[in-house]
Amino acid sequence: MKPLFLVPMIFATACTKEPEVDHCLEASAHTAAVTLGTGQGSFETIEEGQLLKPYWGPQGGHHIWASLQAVGLNPGQGEMVPEHTGMLDGGYSSLIADGNDPVLVTVEVSIPGHELGPYQGSYTNFLSGNEAASELLGLTAIISLYDIVEEFPDLESIPASLWISVVDGCGTVVTDRKNFEMQLTDVEGIYSYDD
Repeated sequence: MKPLFLVPMIFATACTKEPEVDHCLEASAHTAAVTLGTGQGSFETIEEGQLLKPYWGPQGGHHIWASLQAVGLNPGQGEMVPEHTGMLDGGYSSLIADGNDPVLVTVEVSIPGHELGPYQGSYTNFLSGNEAASELLGLTAIISLYDIVEEFPDLESIPASLWISVVDGCGTVVTDRKNFEMQLTDVEGIYSYDD
């Protein structure tokens, strides 16, 4: 008789389901905020007026690295997975969000007082971490550096502004802005020729 009694108990235990987490409620326990930084593989703070060097990407464009740290946001539950185009050459893979509540991150580089820009791009992604502390590293804030260098041919750097907005799956919106100096000399992919 004991084995018959134990079988239903084991079955009942195996069917016990973990309670679902309300990520919006968890996030609301913290004051929502985002801190904008730089860095490709780690978060680095940006000091007011810090010199940031544009990087040359594999597709021939330039960008400033942007990273973020956040509090009080639903980081989303999922992962970024490759999406193949199916082209004959094997297909270019881009990453798409697979899961629930990805965040929408918008980054913008502007040059105050000038008509160039602003240069803006948006990304759908998941933050790593949890509602109390999360981050996203290595976003590319795309810029048109060729146009910028042409506009300021005699300057080694110019004042610029980097702005970020994050919208989570709960509708919470947080923003941050950092002013920096954009380096215009000795940047890979930018060549100057003597006339």
